[in-house]
Amino acid sequence: MGLPMNERKAVTRETSGEYHKAGKKEKGLILDQYVRLTGYNRKYALRVLSTSPAKTETEKPTGQTALHRGNRCPHRNHPAVLLVYVWNLSGGTHQTK
Repeated sequence: MGLPMNERKAVTRETSGEYHKAGKKEKGLILDQYVRLTGYNRKYALRVLSTSPAKTETEKPTGQTALHRGNRCPHRNHPAVLLVYVWNLSGGTHQTK
């Protein structure tokens, strides 16, 4: 099962510093120990330890969330969306001669 969440975060903070300073062989050993201790999947543990210390949860600026990536709507500027908008403004009828 691993450790409770608050203890996992504390272990992550301590281990990530060691992980960044270590060489390739040491990183493997640190990762093995971290996986055994936390119960995380190896790939997820690698991702957690590889993130830069500036991006840890305790150092985020207030008011920002980890998943906030702005308002990205891929279809907002598509020509078809603009045509439908103009068609609706014109009354939405099809005129024939």
